[in-house]
Amino acid sequence: MKRPLAYISASWTEDKRENEEIASKYCRQIFEAGYNPICPILLLASFVDESIPAELKAAQDIAQVFEETKRIEANYRRQLYRNKAHYSLDRNDGIENDAFFVSLSPYEIYERKVSQEELYAAISKLTDIQAKRLYAHYFQGMSKSDIARAEGVSVKAVCKSIKLALLALEKELKNI
Repeated sequence: MKRPLAYISASWTEDKRENEEIASKYCRQIFEAGYNPICPILLLASFVDESIPAELKAAQDIAQVFEETKRIEANYRRQLYRNKAHYSLDRNDGIENDAFFVSLSPYEIYERKVSQEELYAAISKLTDIQAKRLYAHYFQGMSKSDIARAEGVSVKAVCKSIKLALLALEKELKNI
């Protein structure tokens, strides 16, 4: 049975050796309590006695976790590069947490507000059915087949309606 993982964060001082000693002490206590400690500032040899087979197995499990994490991170970076993606590839929240929030200037805030108002004005000029389908598909995330099923029409009719709505929006927003 695999032991549960425990992340260890030790105090940081200017003395690297002291940091390692403190972290090693904490890791040993956690290890003896039945957990596999994960501590970024330590090598496994500092708290695991490799002459004991159970501890050697635990050290191999910890090393495997490090390797698996390294592979996952490399794969993620490769996906970012290949897809030229600067947004989340695995979540729906948009920008990843590693990107910093940049506060907008008053001009940018005003520009966004005006753009949003222009978009809403353009949507309001669509027919009710087009606006409803456009909202359902792009804002509520419904698939075109779900919209068709809910309205009792064909998927082709929904696709055509959304396409015409987008064309009308494009034409309206180009005029602004």
